Amino acid sequence: MDRRILLAVAAILGASLFLPDGRQFWFDYFVAPIVADAIGPTGTAGARYNIYNTAAYGVLFYLGFIGVERKLRELDIVVDGRFLLAATPLVLLGGAARALEDAGLFAPPVQYLFISPIIYLLLGAVAFLLLWGGATLRDSTLPSLPAGLALVALAIGGYGAWWLFAPPGWVHPAVWALVVLAVTAAVAEFRSSRPLHNPVELFGLGSGLALLLVLLQLAQFDAPHGEVLFEVPLLALGLTLAVAGAAWLKAERGVPHPGFMLCTLFLGWLALTADGGHAFWLVLAAFGCLGAALRFPLRKLRALQVVQRPEYLGLYFAHFLDGSATWLGIDRYGYVEKHVLPSGAIDYFGTAAVMLPLKFAVVSAVIWALEAEHEEIDHHTRYLLLLFLMTLGLAPGTRDILRLALGT
Repeated sequence: MDRRILLAVAAILGASLFLPDGRQFWFDYFVAPIVADAIGPTGTAGARYNIYNTAAYGVLFYLGFIGVERKLRELDIVVDGRFLLAATPLVLLGGAARALEDAGLFAPPVQYLFISPIIYLLLGAVAFLLLWGGATLRDSTLPSLPAGLALVALAIGGYGAWWLFAPPGWVHPAVWALVVLAVTAAVAEFRSSRPLHNPVELFGLGSGLALLLVLLQLAQFDAPHGEVLFEVPLLALGLTLAVAGAAWLKAERGVPHPGFMLCTLFLGWLALTADGGHAFWLVLAAFGCLGAALRFPLRKLRALQVVQRPEYLGLYFAHFLDGSATWLGIDRYGYVEKHVLPSGAIDYFGTAAVMLPLKFAVVSAVIWALEAEHEEIDHHTRYLLLLFLMTLGLAPGTRDILRLALGT
């Protein structure tokens, strides 16, 4: 986008702040939802998203993507599968840090820093600093030992300074120092000084340590609904494996014969309504039809082999995690969806379970679009786009799971 257009839009938006109606508009649709999200439950009307801030955040998402993509190229950092793996702790950190705010550990104005979308802007700045620092170390001639000791001192001293002003109950700096030293020793033993010369590894290590600190803090709270910590990931994993299995079956074995599949479903339905004596034979016949459907398949869909790629399965898992947490949170625990489009679908169908097929459809459409534009999108942009899309599922899903577990 032309820089002059951006400046013109920014000038118009800035000028609107000097008009009474403009100030009221910004407060009602942008400031009030953030304040309501900070001081009240998600079910309140003010805490919900609206069409205006949703559209604005979408534009910010696009501009952020363009800016990050350019900056990574300037730093000569390759975005690939390893980069996705290194960025995963930072994505999880976004959801976990939101759970800290849900638990009431912060007071205004610090509290507002942990509200979406502000927290993601903050984490984006942290990610940039880690990557910029890693690129600087990669290109420097500083010996590994003093550089490593300086990073350890920064990790311990930075948290020590925060601890002086943090609310009561935070992990003691001595505990954090032991954790940092233990992780540093393990990395030095198994990875030598590679993270100091590889920005991606340093990025993953730094965000992983920050995530560990937040998890140590969350571990001090009671979890009245701790079962969701296992239920939601297992449900998301099961759905992801089902997608992978279906893709493999259709790509390698062919599409099961629809005629025999209909026969299987019909016999299965009859078995459910029949008495015990006939049900056994109906079930046996249904399995026979199922075997025939698999034995005499239609043509193989080789294009579905791409669905089995780890990065695409990771995208399915991230959004199934978010969808599963939303389903259980709303239908079992009485939470409320605050995003515009999902809340409309949930209200229409009367259950949050609709999020699971919707997530499947959206992710499948994204994969199809990426593959359709395979020649136009380079490797770097493709993986960065996957990271942004994965963040949209994994970060809120992590926050929802932790919030459900803590009962906040």
